Amino acid sequence: MNKISKNSRNRKNNRGTTLVEMIVAFALLAVFLASAASIIGTVSTMYYQIKSETYSKQVSDIILEKLSSEISGAMYFTHTDIGNPIILDEEGEISETGIGKTIELYDKTNTHISISADTDAGILLLHYYEIDISHKIDDELVEINYGEKNWGFQDSIYNEYRIADLTFVRGDSLGDFTEIGKYGLSSSGSYGNDVIVVFLKLHSTKYEDYYTYRFIKMYNVPATPTTGQNE
Repeated sequence: MNKISKNSRNRKNNRGTTLVEMIVAFALLAVFLASAASIIGTVSTMYYQIKSETYSKQVSDIILEKLSSEISGAMYFTHTDIGNPIILDEEGEISETGIGKTIELYDKTNTHISISADTDAGILLLHYYEIDISHKIDDELVEINYGEKNWGFQDSIYNEYRIADLTFVRGDSLGDFTEIGKYGLSSSGSYGNDVIVVFLKLHSTKYEDYYTYRFIKMYNVPATPTTGQNE
């Protein structure tokens, strides 16, 4: 029997990896990396989609809640036949169609407010007009004056979104609003002049655009008797 030397055994154990084995290993590694990249890409897309939906919903809810709180308590002018709120067109004139980018109203505290979006800055803008208040305190007439001021949310609430469009539509004019479909509203329905529909578009350079709307009923505004259903 031939005796195999120790050096011969070491040479066999250290013969290294063959070219075929390396090719197979790299092929398996390529398959693994391709699968991992596909999974990571899918997860990453889902993550940004969920993040986009969460952020856009949060921002839109904050904006629409603020608008609802102001518009729902709107009053009528008492010194004119023009109803309040007044919807203004892009030229700042009273909209004959009941569709516009600005709404003016007297709120429940009898404060004159103008609401619109500064689309250059992408923010909600509320303009409070000057207020003069006169009342008696201990039989002495006291006059208080509040000057005009602008109000808006802090920039941090927009969460990388900006207001790309803000449109106010009077309920009885909803059928004339031609862009209703892209906001996900399938039917114009039948509403009165005591309802304002707010259409909001949010834009982000990082996420997808977000379209939403809200119906706001004005409880201090009498509905026109012939408008039909009101919600």
